[in-house]
Amino acid sequence: MKPIRISVAFLLPLLLGCAIIGHAQRSAEVVTQSYTLHAAGHNWNCSAHVPPGYDTAKPTPLVLILHGAGGQGSMYLDKAGWARKSDEAGFIALAPDGLPARPNAEPNFLTNPRLWATDQLNQRGLRARVDDIAFFRALLDDAQRRWNIDANRIYVAGHSNGAGMTFRLGETLSDRIAAIAPVASNCETHPVVPHPMPTLFIIGTADTLVPFNGGESTLPWGKRTTGPVSDTLNAWAKALGCTSPPRTASDKGGVKIVEYGPGKNGVDFRVCIIEGQGHEWPGGAMMLPRRIVGPSVAKVNATDMIWEFFKAHPRKNME
Repeated sequence: MKPIRISVAFLLPLLLGCAIIGHAQRSAEVVTQSYTLHAAGHNWNCSAHVPPGYDTAKPTPLVLILHGAGGQGSMYLDKAGWARKSDEAGFIALAPDGLPARPNAEPNFLTNPRLWATDQLNQRGLRARVDDIAFFRALLDDAQRRWNIDANRIYVAGHSNGAGMTFRLGETLSDRIAAIAPVASNCETHPVVPHPMPTLFIIGTADTLVPFNGGESTLPWGKRTTGPVSDTLNAWAKALGCTSPPRTASDKGGVKIVEYGPGKNGVDFRVCIIEGQGHEWPGGAMMLPRRIVGPSVAKVNATDMIWEFFKAHPRKNME
C-alpha cells in the first residue's frame, strides 16, 4: 500500500506526561463533557457523553469512538448516533480527537486534517512518530479516575483511519480492551494480539476509499493503493488464533454475515459486508460529500449493531 502523504513538517519531539484541564456542560437530562488531556507531549481534545442514568456507585461500560481522517470525535457522537445509543444503553461514549498533521497549527480538513498515527500514514513523517498509544493509555487511566468504569467492559469502535487505530489498539492494549469494532479500513500490519478479543468488522462493497477488492482510491489528500479487504480479514483472523475457514452465517437483504474461528479462548470474529454501501458510517448522517465517499444505504445501523456485539462480549479473565 502506498501511504497517505501529508506534505507538512512536524516539529515537536515525543514527551510523555499527563495533566488534565476539564470543562463540563450539564443539563437536567444529560452530561456532555469537553476537556483537554495532556499526554505524549501534546494537548488532545476529548468529547464525552455520559448517559442521564449514570450512577457513580455502579461500574459503567466505556466505548471509545475514533473518527476518520479529517473528522473529529464530536461528529461521531452526533452524526453516527453514539450519544443517542449512550442514552439508550447506559454506557459512557468517549470520542477523542486525533492530532492534526501539523500538531501546533489549527486543524483544517484539507490542509491540516486530524489523524491517528497508524501504518496508513507516511511513516517518515513526524506525525507518525507521535506516541498515540501513550495517549490512549493516559486516556483510559483518566477515564477511570473521572468515572466509575467497568474495567471488563472497555470497548473501541473506529471509522476509516480511526478503524486502523482500532486495530492497532487491539494489538497494543489487548490487556485492557474487551472487544473492538473497526469500520471501513484495512489493517496494514502483520498483527500480533497477546490477548485476542472479540472483533466485529463492518465494510461496504461500494466503499470508494477502501475498495473491497483492492485497488487505487482517491482521498481528499491524494491517491493510494490498497490490497483487498480479505487480506485484512485473514491477517486479523490469524492474529486472533482462528484456524477454521470463514463461513457465511447469514446472507439476506444485501447484508452478509461471515464468521471466522472461534479463535483463541473461543473469541468471536464476525464480519458484516453491506452490499452497495460506500465509505460513510452505515446508518449515520452524511459527514462527507457522496462524490468522495460513495453511496450510503439504509441496510444496517452500525452503531446499534456494534453495541449489541459489545454488550454480548465483556472481557474474560485472561491467562
